[in-house]
Amino acid sequence: MNKMTLHRSVGRFVFLVCILIFPARPSQARAAEGITGNWEIKMDFNRWQTFARLSVSKNPDGTLAGKWGTSELSDVKFEGDKLTFVLTVQTQDQEFRMTYDGTLKDGKLTGTISSDRGDFPANGARTKPRCPAVGDWDIKLTVQERDINCKLSVSQKPDGALEGKWTSEFGEHEVSDVKFKDGKLTFSRNSKFGDRQWKSTYEGTVKGQTLTGRIDSEFGQIAANGKLAGGALVGKWELTTTSDRGTRTRVLTVYGDMTGRYQIYGDTRGGSPDPGSQT
Repeated sequence: MNKMTLHRSVGRFVFLVCILIFPARPSQARAAEGITGNWEIKMDFNRWQTFARLSVSKNPDGTLAGKWGTSELSDVKFEGDKLTFVLTVQTQDQEFRMTYDGTLKDGKLTGTISSDRGDFPANGARTKPRCPAVGDWDIKLTVQERDINCKLSVSQKPDGALEGKWTSEFGEHEVSDVKFKDGKLTFSRNSKFGDRQWKSTYEGTVKGQTLTGRIDSEFGQIAANGKLAGGALVGKWELTTTSDRGTRTRVLTVYGDMTGRYQIYGDTRGGSPDPGSQT
């Protein structure tokens, strides 16, 4: 009887330990997923606002890794709602160590970067994906064996809604109901040329810097294909500069609407640490 009682006690103990230990792992995994991804961090240096890109990822063993621009982070941890990491900046003859301590709440990061040079706020939110259709498109039409050059400008409002503008050497055109879904760009168009007015719709596929589509109206279908103006510049560029302060590499990101981000804070490849990045 004593042996049976002992076995039951040990069995209950092991069972309780399993209950306490194993459920914690999924919750930790969910916590890590809550912070992974790309974040745009805004910093304030004496009323000078600058930007940086923070990327957090999960390693196969469940630990976290991160990058500040192109610079690797160390000691990346996310416990509860607290995110911490270390950014080490190498100069010609010195090493600067900066730490981040932030809180994630309602999808936003609020925190502080600290170093021996002082503290400053560094807050951010997830990077919103940019619509691939945004930008200026040079469109070519062929009507009755005549080539017509047009321009389609697609922009995005702060709430994510799209707007469009169609300009051509022939007539006036008003674009409405602009949508982009599953790689396809669609919109409606009201046109006027002299005393004539008509309605049409457009549907095209965006692939990289090319747009392939057609216009449908009461007159039939017309192929309307185009290329993104300045498309060769779109993407991320690592720019390396050399001066008497050393060699440094910075990241320039160019978007389809020809706006961009130039990150200069957190350079780890020579020179001295700069206070931020610019639009």
